[in-house]
Amino acid sequence: MKKPVPLTTIWLSLLFLISVSASMSAQRILVTELPTQHLLPTSPVHRVLQDREGYMWYATEGGGLCRDDGYELSVFRSPFGYSYSRFNIIGSDSILSNHIYCIAEGKEHPHIWFGTKTGLYYIDKHDYSIHAVDDQRLRHSEVWIVFAASDGTIWTSTPQGLFHLDCSGKVIGNYSLNIYGTSVSGSYFHEDSRHNLRVLCTGRMILKYDPVSDSFIKEKWDFPSNPTCMYEDIHSGKFFVGTWGGGVLSCTAPDSLSSDSWHIKKLPEFLPDNSGAGIVLNLIYDSLYGMLWVAAIDNLYLYHMTDGQLQPVSTASFLPEGKKVIDLLFRDRDNNIWVPAYTPHTFIISFDEDKIERYPVDATKRLTGYPVMADAVVKEDDYYWIWQGRDNLTLYHPATDRISYANRNVENYPYTEKWIEKCSTGSGIWAVNANRLLRFTHEDMDIHIEYCLSVTGAEHITALHESRNRLWIGTEDAIYEMSVSGDYINKVCGGTGSIRQLTATTGGEIYAVAGKDGFIHVSADGEITVIDKGDEYCSIAVAPNGTIWAATSQGSIYSYQPRHNVLTRENDHCLWGGESIKSLQADKSGHIWILTDQYLKEYNPTNNAFRIFHSSDSRIKMDYMHCVRLIDGNKVCVGGMGAFCIITSSADLDDTTASSVRPVVRSITAGDRHIFIGTEQNEVDLQPHQGNCKVAFSTLDHLHAGQVSYAYRLKGWQTSWTYLPAGSNTAYFNRLPKGIYQLELKATDRYGCWGEPYISLTLRRLPAWYETWWAYLIYGLIAISLVLGVLWLSRRISQLLELHRRRKEVALNTLDIRADDTSLPKFDKEFLNKAVALVEAHLSDPHYNVGQFSSDLCMSRMNLYRKLRIQTGQSPVEFIRSIRLKKAAALLAATELPVKEVAQRCGFSTATYFSKLFKEMFGVLPGQYKIAKTYDSTSKKDQ
Repeated sequence: MKKPVPLTTIWLSLLFLISVSASMSAQRILVTELPTQHLLPTSPVHRVLQDREGYMWYATEGGGLCRDDGYELSVFRSPFGYSYSRFNIIGSDSILSNHIYCIAEGKEHPHIWFGTKTGLYYIDKHDYSIHAVDDQRLRHSEVWIVFAASDGTIWTSTPQGLFHLDCSGKVIGNYSLNIYGTSVSGSYFHEDSRHNLRVLCTGRMILKYDPVSDSFIKEKWDFPSNPTCMYEDIHSGKFFVGTWGGGVLSCTAPDSLSSDSWHIKKLPEFLPDNSGAGIVLNLIYDSLYGMLWVAAIDNLYLYHMTDGQLQPVSTASFLPEGKKVIDLLFRDRDNNIWVPAYTPHTFIISFDEDKIERYPVDATKRLTGYPVMADAVVKEDDYYWIWQGRDNLTLYHPATDRISYANRNVENYPYTEKWIEKCSTGSGIWAVNANRLLRFTHEDMDIHIEYCLSVTGAEHITALHESRNRLWIGTEDAIYEMSVSGDYINKVCGGTGSIRQLTATTGGEIYAVAGKDGFIHVSADGEITVIDKGDEYCSIAVAPNGTIWAATSQGSIYSYQPRHNVLTRENDHCLWGGESIKSLQADKSGHIWILTDQYLKEYNPTNNAFRIFHSSDSRIKMDYMHCVRLIDGNKVCVGGMGAFCIITSSADLDDTTASSVRPVVRSITAGDRHIFIGTEQNEVDLQPHQGNCKVAFSTLDHLHAGQVSYAYRLKGWQTSWTYLPAGSNTAYFNRLPKGIYQLELKATDRYGCWGEPYISLTLRRLPAWYETWWAYLIYGLIAISLVLGVLWLSRRISQLLELHRRRKEVALNTLDIRADDTSLPKFDKEFLNKAVALVEAHLSDPHYNVGQFSSDLCMSRMNLYRKLRIQTGQSPVEFIRSIRLKKAAALLAATELPVKEVAQRCGFSTATYFSKLFKEMFGVLPGQYKIAKTYDSTSKKDQ
């Protein structure tokens, strides 16, 4: 008969398995400091809340209430004594204190409720207006707790008791906490799955609300410590209750008010151990991983829960050392745990879905003082062969953190190159020394050289690749093949250039890269085909679908389809900015792993999904990255300065369906106006002076905001999409004309997969007064008036010009006024005849001037001037001169008098002055005029 296994052994084994499971879970836990910590108005955070849209809200100490969209913070607070330069501050004089104790979101109305040192307030998310609860009992009272019940009402706790409010902020109930002569205060509200509302109070008391009598009834709590928080395990019907000094209890609630008391079971894992672990602030159960998170007064504790049993889990691998001052925990919709804190800064706990195993190889630092410098890594069972530039070939065993150096372990060790390759058909690895090929094996940590072969005809081996029971060897100018047993070495081809890396397909085709000598293909019979040449090709890999991927040192990536002989440059999706590429690999899922100095990118060519691992990531923590190698079908090893990591290919990148991400417009800034987009707001009016505006987007993925890309198009103004780089979330529209526009928006998820575009907002740029219809009507009337005025003025000017022309013609074209000219009144004709006669009468007198002329006409000089201007368009001087010149022209034409004498007879003192004036009027000199007239007279006689 078998001896029965002791129960103690079974229990210890169970605890061991639980511990192992918990440790594995702990290894996958990541801690991230609040990404927007530097934007907080004050560092300490009391509470964290995620609203139904996905915005995160922070209750700060002295800084007000903050809304976080993943990129920027908006601060709701009292504006007094605070700078507006760093934040989007929504100031309200109704807020009397910026010290926020608590926050909650209403179940029915989209209100954010928050309690302060001086009252209760809420933010209406329709328009983000701030309202104070206008009840004197709450207006100047400290509000410690605010709780949103499932029926849409709000509960608060103050020094004056409990208050019950409807969704509009009206107090519908006030309850004193003077229970049986004992004054207590409420510290925690809890509503269970049956909608029973309880208040945990000081004085070791739990009160249950009776909606029938609208009162609180005391439930029996037979435990010496105050209950501080509560969690209900729906599956078991039990409650985990945190206490002030007694740790966490497993409890069963009374079935009814007539039941004796809560049934309490003390859990030994939470016995106070001279620390603050027994003083519990609150707790959260993570049903996905079976983890219980406990916020205590001195630290954050973690327990793994299985079948109601709790096993402590060490947090040393992911939490900073030392005690912490933290507040109430919060779990978001993605199962992340948010830990508001004083010290350290507020942080977020998430589970590592990327499945990264990091190996810092501490043994290297202990022995040499230097961190590991992993230039090449090959995995063999539970051991890792590492080639380091400083220490050459080493063997590392992570389970025991032991390391062995080949140059210290092997007698007459030949220093090797970094070209090491796993021997897949046997134990050990292949390594290179000049033109020699060596096979290294080990027994535990003892390293041996199995055998050494020389490649005849080669000076240096530059690349290795094992495939199909053959080892392919690249050299400075040729490619060789060798059986993995070492029976033969054959030269496949020569004239290749210096091979940097080579690979082989399942069909035995060889592809290699040889720097500037190109990207080449070698057929089974050794024929070389150059696929491309010129770039500095450095790495090559073959994907499961037969596509050949090649990379260059200059930052270009190419895909080659052998069946169609098509080479395509893939940089638009593969890289960010043409970074220098060190290496690339293709795993069995078809994902391409691209390594640069600063990051490793896993890329799925079928849907352009990707993820990025930076060397500075907390899961990686390398000074730089140097190598990446496929170590298993869907695992790669990336090595560098300070560690090497094993990363599993992500199945999330294989989702070929469109991303379900729907970005939101979080705010619009136009001039000095900052507009929050409310929950039901789909239209925004921009004033006439707000033609320049900034629109900010978000997908509310706070932990991965830097990996999200956006694209937008303003329909009605733009026809093409504008794509923003990852991490940029702002669109600028300048000089936007009046009109109605629809903002079309789309975004990627954290893996770079684009969601479907959709209309997210309608922008209406209102017209200025000068752009309205009545302004255009006025413009039309003014234009018509101007046209009519111009036509009238043009006609009037034409009439005046015609009159002037005719008057000049009458006055100047002849010396005599025609009696039949009816264009002048009778008295004007008489005046002109008299004026002409007077000038002719004094024609030879050079001293006859305007004064004598006006006197002879019995007129003042001014009246004479006006009269002649009206009748002839000439001044008196011009009138006298024109008659003298006309008379002179007649004498020159009719007589043989010399020019000098004609000048004297017509009243000109000198012939020179006479000639000048004559030419100005007739265009020719007097002598020329005389000749022309004589010629005309002779011609007429001849005819």
